[in-house]
Amino acid sequence: MINPMLEAGSFPKAELMAIAVVPEYQRRGIGKMLLRYMEELARSLGIGEMVIHTATMNRVGQGFFEKNGFIPRGLAVCYYPLGQEAMEMSKTLTRSPR
Repeated sequence: MINPMLEAGSFPKAELMAIAVVPEYQRRGIGKMLLRYMEELARSLGIGEMVIHTATMNRVGQGFFEKNGFIPRGLAVCYYPLGQEAMEMSKTLTRSPR
């Protein structure tokens, strides 16, 4: 699910709220396919940047997003309901070649 974010003075952003693959199907390219689909959907809606948050302890998740072009932007303090920090990451969405 993506959530459009409107900020004054910037191009439209969307936050990818969740993406997950059950463990027995991980490392088969499914997560990458899901992410690419969400990026294309965001582009089709005129979104120029995608933002994600992942738990600071989730090094595997951070590595996945970095490998797919996301750049760490900083920490979001008390992001999760129990007060855990999250790493905010973002990616500029360029137009897809047709």
